Amino acid sequence: MTKGESGQAVVIVALLMVVVFGLAAVGVDIGAEVARGVKLQGAADAAALAGVTALAQNGDVTAAVDAYLQANGIPLSAVASINNDPDNQTVTVALAEPNPFYFAPVLGFTTVTVKRSATARLNAPQVFNYALFSNEDLNLSQNKINVNGNAHSNSNVNISTNNGYIQTTTEASGTINLSDINFQTTPVPNAPVISMPDFSSQLLAQAQEAGQVYNGDYNIDDNNSTINGTIYVYGNVNISTNNIKGNGSIFATGDISISTNNASFGAGYIGYYSQQNINISTNNLTGNGVLYAPNGAINISANNIHIADGAIIGNSINLSTNTLEVDSSDLNSYILPRMAYLSN
Repeated sequence: MTKGESGQAVVIVALLMVVVFGLAAVGVDIGAEVARGVKLQGAADAAALAGVTALAQNGDVTAAVDAYLQANGIPLSAVASINNDPDNQTVTVALAEPNPFYFAPVLGFTTVTVKRSATARLNAPQVFNYALFSNEDLNLSQNKINVNGNAHSNSNVNISTNNGYIQTTTEASGTINLSDINFQTTPVPNAPVISMPDFSSQLLAQAQEAGQVYNGDYNIDDNNSTINGTIYVYGNVNISTNNIKGNGSIFATGDISISTNNASFGAGYIGYYSQQNINISTNNLTGNGVLYAPNGAINISANNIHIADGAIIGNSINLSTNTLEVDSSDLNSYILPRMAYLSN
């Protein structure tokens, strides 16, 4: 190699080193930008969930979002917008933060704005898509079963009846056994297990706002009792009235027991939620309402069960009745708890 050629090689190597080091520097800066974007996306997701949870509890959405971001090291200057939409039950959080470059300025790039956003929505949990739901085996042996809606068990389903139907589908994470060939349903065995969420904190917040939180056993024994809003009871709830109506929810950390000649869930929609068991003993159970006992049993002894707009959802369901009729097709959303989910 001549001296001229050697000099040219040095220049070429020097230029290539500049390019290589420049690309490496840009790679470091881009990596930092990506890492910041991941952190902002995670913060936006969690902040939107915090905001929509506050919306469910009638709280201050903006304060909830700001508090979460500050607690996790995101400056409020990064908040581009907080969109609270009560009508559609959504909260959208948009973040934008400048991310400085450390090596790219030699190539003329000094900074980039990293933008991320997330939308969270309030929806009824999946478990409320069913008219009948049991975490354990679902055993039905009534003379007549008419269910307008879906049924699900996180274990097995066993149905023995003279006639009837379960509209649309009967799901089981295990097996489905139908002893009556005239029974109409679409069996779906080996279905996914569905969780039964605890939303007691949400109901407590609603009851605190309404001033309806009670310690000790709570008794409802007036005829034609009316329930409005959410009632939260640290103890058992005992209902001995023939007719109960209104729009709202009754929550008990203990059992909910209904014992009367004829139990009528009258006008309106009422949710009965227990952390233990729901026990009903009556000649006839009629009306609207949701029975929810995710940790315990729903035990109903009645000649006839007719729930026009509602559902029976429990860790286990034990029904002693001649006729079972449940219709969840027009289930009123007012009585359903709402959980926070990220929108896709």
